[in-house]
Amino acid sequence: MRNGGRSNGRPVSRISMSLPEELLSDLDRMVAARGFQSRSQAVNDMLYGFLVEHKRQVGDDVMVGIVTLFYDNSASDLQKQLADLQFKHIDEVISSLHVHLMHNQTMEVILVQGPARTLQGIADKMTACRGVISGKMHLIAALIPQLHPFIAPTTKQAPGGNGKKAAGPGRSPGRGIPGKRAPGQHATGQSATGPRAKSQSASKAPRKAPGERKHERNRSVPNA
Repeated sequence: MRNGGRSNGRPVSRISMSLPEELLSDLDRMVAARGFQSRSQAVNDMLYGFLVEHKRQVGDDVMVGIVTLFYDNSASDLQKQLADLQFKHIDEVISSLHVHLMHNQTMEVILVQGPARTLQGIADKMTACRGVISGKMHLIAALIPQLHPFIAPTTKQAPGGNGKKAAGPGRSPGRGIPGKRAPGQHATGQSATGPRAKSQSASKAPRKAPGERKHERNRSVPNA
């Protein structure tokens, strides 16, 4: 085995193989029939499929693939059972597409991603449902990129750590207009009523000039 440069931006290695003449002839005919550019491309395609199948059977790598179901949609509760299975395994089921065919038949394609053994178990449960005519899963050694990361909302706590949200800038903790008090309301939230409130109101009355107070006293004295 020796290095052989790069293919599609990836490093490759060259190896030598020994094949019987009959098998080599069959390989050349298959290369020509399927339009491969070379024997190496055909062997690479076959090895890739074989290794993916091997990982699916014995490994637990995270893989992506599809589950193809062909079923009779007139079967009682079949569609509900399939929907419940997809909801139960919502972490692995990405999306699904179904097409209605003739004679009450439906083809459904389910996109999945997860550990290979888990995906195989999900496919087996779906295929075993009464009314499913055939089912098959096809996996590839790849991953779907995360499109939008989940960001958990943060909650600010008031001083003291009692779990309540702290009031925002300029906002009073109670109800009403932020940062304002109703007319006649003190900072404690009580209304201004009672003698104390009356004395406060009286103390805020405008004062009269000295001459005006003297004039009022003279008017109150009766004529002799």
